[in-house]
Amino acid sequence: MRRACIIGVILVCCGLAACLLYHWRMSVSADNHVSVSTNDQLNEKLLSALIQGCNDAVSAIKSGRGTLTEHEWDYTYEDPEGLLETETTYKLAFAGEKYRVSEKVTYLRNDADSSVRYPVKPGTKILTEAAFDGQKMTMFNPSCKRARVGSIGSSVAPAIMWGEHMRYKGGIMVVGSEPTMEGHGVSRIDKFVPSRYQTDKGLHVARRESLDGQECIVVERIIERSFPDGRKGTSTYEYWIDPTRGFMIPRIRVWGEGGPLRERTLLLESNTELRQYGDSLWGPAKYTHVRYKLDDKGGVQLDYRRVITYGDDFQLNVPVSDSELALKLPPGTLVHDTDLDETYTSP
Repeated sequence: MRRACIIGVILVCCGLAACLLYHWRMSVSADNHVSVSTNDQLNEKLLSALIQGCNDAVSAIKSGRGTLTEHEWDYTYEDPEGLLETETTYKLAFAGEKYRVSEKVTYLRNDADSSVRYPVKPGTKILTEAAFDGQKMTMFNPSCKRARVGSIGSSVAPAIMWGEHMRYKGGIMVVGSEPTMEGHGVSRIDKFVPSRYQTDKGLHVARRESLDGQECIVVERIIERSFPDGRKGTSTYEYWIDPTRGFMIPRIRVWGEGGPLRERTLLLESNTELRQYGDSLWGPAKYTHVRYKLDDKGGVQLDYRRVITYGDDFQLNVPVSDSELALKLPPGTLVHDTDLDETYTSP
């Protein structure tokens, strides 16, 4: 019954957006570069329908399980030619806020200087088990039988557990349920958490554009920034929204202008290949994220790239039992409780 209601809401939003999109098309020239209708009221209704559709898409995904493969290229070392390359396999199960992950990292290349980071040799494999029960997180290293347990953001060690939690929830989870999480094609766009040096100018409908044969509506958010040296700049977030495929967001781009940048520059791009997981239920099949940085000469170079592929066994909105989400530590495991700042041996 609950799923039927959710699907019904999504279908209503799809119909509303489709109707608004039809009228909006009438006011856009054939070259696709002219802005949207001068009718501000029409644009506001379209934006409202798009925001609601994206939020409903996030709410519609309740659970999931399956295998993910992640390939990462990190160019952030001091050596311009330096590279950390890894391939990671995740076995993931989640239901609501709870999740359990089995992680196997293989180092393929590591150019890190020993003074910068511990030089893990290529070929090294690291196994990690992690689980979050909605309140506390458990991290377990099977090779040395050590574990950490604690609340997210505990007063003793907030950075440790919160950082690991965000690495999983913000890094491999399907849904961007929080304003600070991008998600993999499934994200909220209505909220943004600016820093003290940023001013959010809000969202607006920019244009329609075909992406891989699917017509999308591009929504923009402008962020004004102040730099320590007094210079001003802007960041423009672009969201490609596909109303015909469950209000998924198959592309996100972030552009920078002003400040240290000599011209409008692409800083980040995320692309998501979509898969239909059920009636009116869409999600990611492959997610690619690329980030750029300024070099010493003021030019732009590749900083980081990651590709996540969802296996054929990956499913959404399937029953996930409590036993699948529980992480039981083996007897004799040395456990550090970050809430109490105490260490004990599991029975």
